Amino acid sequence: MEIVIIILVIIILFLLSYLFFMKREVRRIKKEIFLIHKNNSNNLVNSEFKAKELTELIDEINKILKNEKENFSAEVKQKKMLNSVMLNISHDLRTPLTSALGYTNMLLSQEKLSEIDFNEINIIKERLLRLEELIDSFFVFSKISNESKNIEKDNANLIELLEDSIVSYYDEFKKEDRNIVIAKNVNKCLIKTNKELLKRIFDNLVVNALKHGDGNLFIDFKEDTFIEISFSNQVLSNDLDISQIFDEFYTTDISRTKGNTGLGLAIVKSFTVLLGGKIEAFLKEDFLYIIIKFKRD
Repeated sequence: MEIVIIILVIIILFLLSYLFFMKREVRRIKKEIFLIHKNNSNNLVNSEFKAKELTELIDEINKILKNEKENFSAEVKQKKMLNSVMLNISHDLRTPLTSALGYTNMLLSQEKLSEIDFNEINIIKERLLRLEELIDSFFVFSKISNESKNIEKDNANLIELLEDSIVSYYDEFKKEDRNIVIAKNVNKCLIKTNKELLKRIFDNLVVNALKHGDGNLFIDFKEDTFIEISFSNQVLSNDLDISQIFDEFYTTDISRTKGNTGLGLAIVKSFTVLLGGKIEAFLKEDFLYIIIKFKRD
């Protein structure tokens, strides 16, 4: 009887030891997988604990990791190729488009031009300007996609850049009997950023509200751990899908009639991320809110 008890105790101790080392190895493998994903490493999971079940699990995990890396590499290669094509097309279209705009301006400057001819040529000019805007959007988006993460930053007054964007489109809002209202009177907010990219973010947000919003554009500003700028306005479209609002080439029916490329807010999101910020959008009643946040340095 004593021998049986001793044997059972040995077996129990062995199983407990096995379970302890197994759990410790699983925790180690979990940490190793986390580091592989975090560092975007090409490493595979390995283990010196030779248990059949654990070895089979590791083999399956490594298959998934290999497949994931192959798919990611193919996606990056395809995206680079697409961006290169878009960039080349944008360059190739700029020269003839600039010439065509030059000819339309020359025709419009003629004194003996009839009113009908003037209106028809002006329509052509508007279409060419629209095409120029589309090409510029393609060019900018291609440039963003190939930008390095190491964006040059310098000290800048965020409020000054925001006011520059507001002034640029103030008359356009006035023509539609609309206003741009800043909720909080702030004169200065220093931030380390890239002025060109941040100015483009503000420009695109103001233009988006101008083209696809109704009524006044409200801009709110908050300072705490984060610098938060909120843009809100009434929306014109009832079929706006908030989950796709920052997607490339996403447009609504109203956007198409107003000549939207579907790249404006995609550029806003890409630039915000490049500058280390966060962006979100939500609908509240019939108002669209777009909020960008930058962490204080």
